[in-house]
Amino acid sequence: MALGDTQSVKGMAIRQIEYNKVTFKGNRFPVAVSVSANDMLGENIEVEIYHNHNKLNTQALPVDSKNYFKKLNFQLDADSTGINDYSVRLLSKNSLDANPANNEQHFYIEVNENQKKILLLYNGQHPDISVFQHHIESNQAYRLEKFEASRFADAIVKYDLIILYQLPSKANYLDNLLPQIKKVEKPILFVIGQQTSVMAFNNLKTALQIGQNKELYNEVVPLFNKNFNLFHATFENSSFENFPPLQVPFGSFNEVPAGSCLFYQKIERINTSNPLWFFAESDNIRYGFIAGEGLWKWYLTEYFQNSNHAITNELVLKTIQYLTSNNRKEPLVIEIPLVMDQQKPILFNAKLYNASDELINDPDLLIDVLDEKGNVYPYQFQKSEETYFINIGNLPVGIYKFQARVRLGDELLKREGKFIVQESMIEHNGLVADHQLLYTLANEHSGQMYFPNQWNKLTENILKNNQIKPKIISERQFIDLIQFKWIFIVLLSLLSLEWFLRKYWGTI
Repeated sequence: MALGDTQSVKGMAIRQIEYNKVTFKGNRFPVAVSVSANDMLGENIEVEIYHNHNKLNTQALPVDSKNYFKKLNFQLDADSTGINDYSVRLLSKNSLDANPANNEQHFYIEVNENQKKILLLYNGQHPDISVFQHHIESNQAYRLEKFEASRFADAIVKYDLIILYQLPSKANYLDNLLPQIKKVEKPILFVIGQQTSVMAFNNLKTALQIGQNKELYNEVVPLFNKNFNLFHATFENSSFENFPPLQVPFGSFNEVPAGSCLFYQKIERINTSNPLWFFAESDNIRYGFIAGEGLWKWYLTEYFQNSNHAITNELVLKTIQYLTSNNRKEPLVIEIPLVMDQQKPILFNAKLYNASDELINDPDLLIDVLDEKGNVYPYQFQKSEETYFINIGNLPVGIYKFQARVRLGDELLKREGKFIVQESMIEHNGLVADHQLLYTLANEHSGQMYFPNQWNKLTENILKNNQIKPKIISERQFIDLIQFKWIFIVLLSLLSLEWFLRKYWGTI
């Protein structure tokens, strides 16, 4: 039924705000604001951006068409850590907006203290290095510095991950640098190629040992391991069927645990158990191994096939995320999105691990939610199999803090955090009835659109439709008689009454 007003109203609106939800202190980050205006030809719109009610930037828009649309780009500075409240406002001095609710929108950005620093050392230039650089620098959580190994003279301790690309090499065994890396206990990603000295690499006595008698190389296709469990991968083995092979040293490879191997080697259509891309851990230090060179071929092939680099980007970034993450598991984990819509219920999930890293939910888990006025709302998590969950319903717009606590043995575990409830702008952005869209939806689903003066026709078509029939739904349940406690009480009462009467009349 086509209802509503189809007449466009005069006014302006913020259609969309595009931004990164997380950035780092000291960075400049982009914000894109899309603005529309109807029937405001010849007028001017001021677009203002505020941070905690302080104006940061203003741009003027002269409206030059009846149905106006413009996308503006801003560059803002991340000066304060934590969750930062920004807002975009539209102003027009010469016009009254029929719908002022969509002239202001808030957005929230979490500013973290530091980026993770990654050091990439290489023996000589190679196109693979550009692939690592492109993907790492695409994520603001990381900052990459790369050096030729022979020219590096900085302190290793300031980096969170060291990538050794084809090192140790035949020209540089890293005799001075490797002891420093081991001393500071930083995670390492080894990438092996034709410049690598396999003998020097084996002497490091890592989790990967390569038996190579002659300096030969195989062309190897990745074979995805479905048993890999160190992080979640969205791709499957079919994703790599048309990828070109990597150059991998010819020789024997030691076996590695199945759960830590992301890719095995597939050589000339033969599946092998030789590791191609895997991870290991020793003395609380994480190691990654890529046993071949040629990632740049995957990079170009994927773009040629799919017009993106989604798979290679996921491979590189998830490898780095795993290696740089804290390998000491927190015993209490609280899961909740940073930003939620006002119309959706607030859902918390939680996990509790014992000393053996096993999930448990025996103790009661409590949580306090605090609003901006300092009001405290206490809740207790519900238990589901081995985890916890709670639905606290809807909350007003604002920034909230939470404090969760649970007693595990003699230790009281606590976790704190924040989340934001923001106003939903969906209803404000579309006030004009779109009958064309309604007609298209009805037509695509074998339906019809009716106008208010066609009620009789709608009723007639419903009555003629043989597919619309009344349905009777019945449900049968079997319940144990013992569940009806009142029957037991009545029977017991009657038996007691009979016994009393017989006793009273002397028949017993």
